Amino acid sequence: MLIRRSFKESMKAGFSLVELVAYMAIVAILAAVLVPNITKYYKNAKKSTTQQNLMGIKNAIEQYYGNTSRYPETLRDLIRTPMDESVARKWDGPYLTSKNDELPEDGWGREFVYHQGEPGSGKAYDLYSLGENGEGSSEAEWIRP
Repeated sequence: MLIRRSFKESMKAGFSLVELVAYMAIVAILAAVLVPNITKYYKNAKKSTTQQNLMGIKNAIEQYYGNTSRYPETLRDLIRTPMDESVARKWDGPYLTSKNDELPEDGWGREFVYHQGEPGSGKAYDLYSLGENGEGSSEAEWIRP
């Protein structure tokens, strides 16, 4: 059975071009407002993750120092027994929990940078993330604990 509708009746059943344009404008305005806020939220979450991981590593380094009276040569020394016999005897780790001996990463999925301090520099060690862009071209971009 075929039902016939008049042109006027079929026009009432759909959206007019003006209604579609208005709908698209509303969606565009909502997107323009929401996208920057969502992007800002993700940036803040990644920065927060980075800060938390840095603090965890910093605490692990201090525990390592408390047991061995020296700072680790690399961050891997926090997970695996060091090769140096004198340090290995005092080592009471692992100081970081990890899956498959993997070190924690920053919020952007990159490894942290760690260096032992140079004698006479006044710094025991340096620990930081290169930040969002991963280039770390200036210290201002670094994220420290």
